[in-house]
Amino acid sequence: MSTLLDIHDVSAFRGSTRVFDGFTLRIEEGCSTAVIGPNGAGKTTLLLVASGRMFPTTGTVELLGEEVGAVDMAEVKPRIGWASSAMFADIPPRESVFDVVMTGAYAVSGRWREEYEDTDRDRAARLISAWGVADLSGRTYGTLSEGERKRTLIARALMSDPELLLLDEPGAGLTVDVVGFQGDAPATHEPLLQEIAERHGDLDVVVLAFAQLGGEQLTNDPVAAAALASVNFAGAISASIAASNVMRGRICSP
Repeated sequence: MSTLLDIHDVSAFRGSTRVFDGFTLRIEEGCSTAVIGPNGAGKTTLLLVASGRMFPTTGTVELLGEEVGAVDMAEVKPRIGWASSAMFADIPPRESVFDVVMTGAYAVSGRWREEYEDTDRDRAARLISAWGVADLSGRTYGTLSEGERKRTLIARALMSDPELLLLDEPGAGLTVDVVGFQGDAPATHEPLLQEIAERHGDLDVVVLAFAQLGGEQLTNDPVAAAALASVNFAGAISASIAASNVMRGRICSP
């Protein structure tokens, strides 16, 4: 079983503020992981580091067998699906929903000189339809609601058929008409995760960040009911990590 993500003794600062320190996490092929903690605990920063979009202050990160900082990340990023509200400011507000999704094939923000084939356009169209934004494909990204942006970013994250999928608060902003959600219930992520499992069951690894899920609830309602295909919950949540009150749970395939 290969290691897809290896974060070792990492610290991260934003300005003079230490977000976390001495953080270590290894994710093997076939495992799904949930990172849980309150707002401000450092979940988004952790996923930025894990996706290679932010360099750690100290420590090392190996991502899909490559050391972050030692290789051209433009070659690595298309192998990673990434959806987070942290992306909102990176995507040109005048970009069409269709192009926001399709540019996920190259992990770039905004159409430029990259060339796309008919297979790319067909995949983008299928994902846009699957995630309920087909009617919005001609709309510009800046005109979308929070929930519409979230659905668009999930479709974009899946565009490159990634080896590693990182979802930051994937259910936030999604309401009753979206993938089975019952009202504005950010803690009820299971329907969304089931949708991912049903449509993209070949994904090996999913890393999720949640703000509202207690340890007992995670154990009983295994985050990933993300059950990507046939994974089973394997063990309780680990002890609290760093001083940030972030916890993690893991689901691995047998």
